[in-house]
Amino acid sequence: MAEIGYDRLLIHTGFHKTGTSYLQKMVFNNVAMGFYTPIDRHLLRNMFVQTNSFAFDVKAARDLLQPQIYQAVTEHLVPVLTHEQFSGQPAGTGYGLRRREREASRKEVADRLHATFPDARVLIVIREQREMIRSIYKWLVCGWEGRLSARIDQFLDQSPLEHGFGPLFNFEYLEYHWVVQYYRRLFGESAVLTLPYEWLRADPTNFVNRIRHFAELPPINETPHKQVNAGQSAATCHVRRWLNRALASPNRPGTVSRPERWAAVFTSKLNRHMPYAIHSTSERILSQQIEHLVAGTYAESNERTSILTGIDLASLGYEVRS
Repeated sequence: MAEIGYDRLLIHTGFHKTGTSYLQKMVFNNVAMGFYTPIDRHLLRNMFVQTNSFAFDVKAARDLLQPQIYQAVTEHLVPVLTHEQFSGQPAGTGYGLRRREREASRKEVADRLHATFPDARVLIVIREQREMIRSIYKWLVCGWEGRLSARIDQFLDQSPLEHGFGPLFNFEYLEYHWVVQYYRRLFGESAVLTLPYEWLRADPTNFVNRIRHFAELPPINETPHKQVNAGQSAATCHVRRWLNRALASPNRPGTVSRPERWAAVFTSKLNRHMPYAIHSTSERILSQQIEHLVAGTYAESNERTSILTGIDLASLGYEVRS
């Protein structure tokens, strides 16, 4: 398969909240940067994440995507298949808060991607878990379609629930070593690049150049500097959480009701006009709560991830075993 360009293919698997929107909009769909995203993200999700396990067809998937990939390669571009849901959903054990019954597990998604494009290269971006949880929680509460009304302690509660239901958020989702080592086992160690989001935030150009080197593209001097998909503050999300309790319609996935749209517009305006001191205090309190609730949870996984990737995660603020 390599002879028709699959060895040039880059698969970006997420995670959520690791600069994925920036990479997708400003880098991977930017011909001037040497990349091109030939496949619609909705098609990728439907094909690799939501297709019935019994109905997934490797040949059909390859035949459908091959022409676009080949066209990008002939134009000397690196084709990219990018979707953060390749690494699972950040709620409901990595399957999805409302859709988990009809979504493949992230292990099965990895198997599907490898079966379809075994010669591809894989990019995985990770983020320090406490910061990740803070971002995910605020996104689920007050993102444009946010509907979560749980407090942070309720969201992170890992105690067993009745009738086999899982927690709203499963800590295992952010144990990165499972995902990294499995993709390395499938595609090969040299075909998988793992980068921390903290490097993107500190130096976007260097971060993108690491990806370009991995994709066999020459370095560049500058990358686009634009904030994409900026979140809202913890104080604003506290207000939105109460509005969600009164107005959200959790049994209508994929549809945003008029009251929900009103709540989203209201909290977005509130976010812009709330005093900085309130924003700062609310963020500090939320961070302290998360620190208390997840202390020690990811130390072993981060140590294993550091060994796998050769990245000193402790120096970037990740918790590791002492």
